[in-house]
Amino acid sequence: MLRLLMFAFVFLLSFSGATAATGVSGTRDQMAQKILNQLTPPNGPGFQYVVVDKDATIFEYSTGLADIRGNKPLDLNHTLAAFSMTKTLTAIAILQMVEQGKLDLDDKLIDLFPHPYDPDVTMRQLLAHTAGIPNPIPLKWVHLVDDHSVYDEKEALTAVLEKHHKSA
Repeated sequence: MLRLLMFAFVFLLSFSGATAATGVSGTRDQMAQKILNQLTPPNGPGFQYVVVDKDATIFEYSTGLADIRGNKPLDLNHTLAAFSMTKTLTAIAILQMVEQGKLDLDDKLIDLFPHPYDPDVTMRQLLAHTAGIPNPIPLKWVHLVDDHSVYDEKEALTAVLEKHHKSA
């Protein structure tokens, strides 16, 4: 993970013209692809990397295998579960909106969107993981590849939220 974070830093440096810092020559996208390929073990699990700004996708790439036993390569059409990695991005977005005066950390979530939990839960509690929202383990949305064509993500998430409903 540290190597991936280091890559992200180096990749972002390349946007500001500091491409020599990577030690890899070529266009920005070629350099990123070379570095990502170096970080991926031969015949090992793959990963996708996407860089976006507010208007467009700047760079996207996948490397490695989606199925190691079947030797099937990962491509950008594969759906990967991000799980807790989205918590950081969500927190950044919320804190940016707080900084811009669009939200307050003590705003109640129920005023922003409907949810099945305690109506007094605030943004601050949610970000600090002190809101009392239960962890829906086992992860009911994890399913076998063979079941993917009939899997309904919205239905599964609704079932988990209803089962773990916390009343006030």
